[in-house]
Amino acid sequence: MDTNFRLKQDMGVRALEFSQANPSDALRYGEFVGELGSAVSDGRDLIHQYGEGRDAAHAAKEERQVLRKEALATFRDIVRIGKTVAVEVPALTGYFRVGRANISLEALLGRGRQFAAKVAEHQDQFAGFGFGPERLAAFIRPLDALAGGVDRGSAAKGSHVGATADMRRIGNRILYFVDVLDAVN
Repeated sequence: MDTNFRLKQDMGVRALEFSQANPSDALRYGEFVGELGSAVSDGRDLIHQYGEGRDAAHAAKEERQVLRKEALATFRDIVRIGKTVAVEVPALTGYFRVGRANISLEALLGRGRQFAAKVAEHQDQFAGFGFGPERLAAFIRPLDALAGGVDRGSAAKGSHVGATADMRRIGNRILYFVDVLDAVN
């Protein structure tokens, strides 16, 4: 979290507590205290959104790493079996390759979908080597989960970044009403 925002938030809380404990006769005093209270409340919400977004982004990243390892392990099985099936189906010669271990997530998902389509297309041959429909479904599940994990991670990061962007605006609003109440008091 932005340290400056935390300081502004804490200052706003202290000023709000003081202003509520020591009311003034100024005409707009209640309005100013209400505005500061609203800004402090918005700041609390941002702190919560910031933390939840960060935590959710980290959790989604860890989930993606586990699913990626699972998908890559199945990739190796498909490649091994695919090379054997390619002896019977010449059109598959050279199709099944492991590729780079550090392949991007998008490329991994795309390649996984291509492998799944080829395995489904040549299901009889793959089933003969122990890669039947159940195993194909078990390969597709982590791919689907991985795609969902990418979406969840993006949404979480968006929430975190959005909160960060709003912190400057809310922090300035808190400082403004702290200054106003300081002048009134």
